[in-house]
Amino acid sequence: METLTQQLCESESQRLDLEDRVQTLEEALQDLHNSNIAQQPQTCDETLAAKDQYIRKLQDEVQELQREAQKLVSNYLCICMFVECHLGAWCELKSLLLLTFF
Repeated sequence: METLTQQLCESESQRLDLEDRVQTLEEALQDLHNSNIAQQPQTCDETLAAKDQYIRKLQDEVQELQREAQKLVSNYLCICMFVECHLGAWCELKSLLLLTFF
């Protein structure tokens, strides 16, 4: 009977130790969970900041491309006017030559 009582006491002691250990682990898990929740908004803020920066970069690129396109259009129009002017002069010269020699 004494042996059973001793084993029962040891078993109860182990059970209490395990309950304490389980409680400690649950508290650690809750602390970890709370810490992860606290870090999530910061991560979201960092993600939003990175996206905003990328959007600004793309907007700058669009503006630069629009400026380049405008320059190309201006150059094209200048070339068209030059060709039209010289082509008109060439046509007039051709007409004069034809009239002169034929």
